Amino acid sequence: MELLDRKVFQTFSQNIAIKYYTCKETAFEATYDQLWQNMLKIAGVLKEQNLEGKIVGVQLFHCPALIAVIGGIIISGNTFYCIDKSWDEQLSPDHDICAAYFLQDYEFNSTHDGLQMLVGIRIFTMPLTFSLSVTSTESYRDVAFCIRTSGSTGPPKTVLVPSTCIMPNVLSLHNRFGLSDRDVIFVCSPPTFDPFVLDIVMGLRVGATLVMVDNSIRLSPKRLLGVLFPGITFMQMTPSMFTRWSKTDMLDIIFGPQTTLRTLVLGGERFPVLPRAADCRGNRSGTLRWKIRIGTKPILCQPIVLGGDGAEFVLVATLDGTIASISIATGCLAWKRTTQRSVPIFSTPTFLPEYNKIACCSVDGTLGIYETKQGTELTIHSLPGNVFSSLVMLKYPLDRVDFIVGCYDRHVHCVEYLPTNSNTLITKWKIEVQSQIYATPLLVEGYLVVCTTSGWINLIDTRDSSDAKNSIISSMKLNGELFASPVGYGKKVFVGCRDNFLYEILLNI
Repeated sequence: MELLDRKVFQTFSQNIAIKYYTCKETAFEATYDQLWQNMLKIAGVLKEQNLEGKIVGVQLFHCPALIAVIGGIIISGNTFYCIDKSWDEQLSPDHDICAAYFLQDYEFNSTHDGLQMLVGIRIFTMPLTFSLSVTSTESYRDVAFCIRTSGSTGPPKTVLVPSTCIMPNVLSLHNRFGLSDRDVIFVCSPPTFDPFVLDIVMGLRVGATLVMVDNSIRLSPKRLLGVLFPGITFMQMTPSMFTRWSKTDMLDIIFGPQTTLRTLVLGGERFPVLPRAADCRGNRSGTLRWKIRIGTKPILCQPIVLGGDGAEFVLVATLDGTIASISIATGCLAWKRTTQRSVPIFSTPTFLPEYNKIACCSVDGTLGIYETKQGTELTIHSLPGNVFSSLVMLKYPLDRVDFIVGCYDRHVHCVEYLPTNSNTLITKWKIEVQSQIYATPLLVEGYLVVCTTSGWINLIDTRDSSDAKNSIISSMKLNGELFASPVGYGKKVFVGCRDNFLYEILLNI
């Protein structure tokens, strides 16, 4: 099985393959089609020199050209070998197994023994030098890539990794992490580390977006955090790299209620020893009665109580897609179920007491209706984008309910639910807004307040259910992004903004 699949590049030709940040406000983007065309340029250079089954060295920093060069080497039937800044040592006779090299243009020394400069080439915006070794002629069939050991367990040496070794790992991790074309992968590791190879191959095999950053951003935890979130869904890194971020950054942003991160992989070194929280023994403010582990991942949505003063159960949802009902009296599990493919749930479930049912939306946009006694799934409805906000519920006579939710596809969606008519869910209307929606909309006297990530606050009249008459009747732009859900008090709306201000807005309705 090949490392890269041409069909993926054709299927997702207009998807963003690479997003490269030189600062938070500036990002270079390349589609899968553009990436493929640049890979063909690299493959063409190698073909002109009749290079096949050879090892080709690559000395580039993180940039779009690096991915294109590696991809071109792969599709040309050759093996790539990423070498670091100390490339003079790696080009010495003891280590030179490369038949050719792609080097940063300014790094090349035309007098280097054993190398012949053949051509200068521009890949995306990067000028490169292609050089041919005059000594290495050996072929290495079925080798995917080469990697140099760190030297921590002996003298550094070059390891040849065959396709039959790396591809089972790629396929296994792909299945475990459930990667798709909707994922955004932060390529964190240096090109000389094997996790780098996994990131790019796993991403490019499913049509995902690879995010890379300039080294000046990578060295600043604060700047890096601002570039990565919201947006990143998958990242793997060393614990020391991850723990550069503060506890506040982790709780509020990386694992916060509005996070986009779906999978975090840590490894490659010893884990730091973290202090354990002290046991709660009881004090004047409260006593711990019980605790229960629900799933394998955190709980970021609010629990809901199923009933009024005499309620017996509390319901909760987790980031591994588990929905569970727990006895308030004993803390014992009444039931739990896991959504299909274990899709995370950020939205707080909604209770319909008249029908003993709950509604819950997964991050992939699946709206599900479940009965409260056993958690049996009654029906589902798919929305066209990711959902991080909770549902707003409007009840009407004759057993009709409207669920309204903000979506990542830049729309507010209304889905009609008929609980006594075969549990039918029907798309009713959708309204486009300025950008993605993370905050839960607020209902005030039949009007809907919708906040977007770009800082817009929109007022929508929901009292007329006609598709044509549902529209934005008023909009206001704040100076920062809006992720927090608005709170209402009469006709007043309070909302916190990323510009560090709390706003009060009086609705003239």
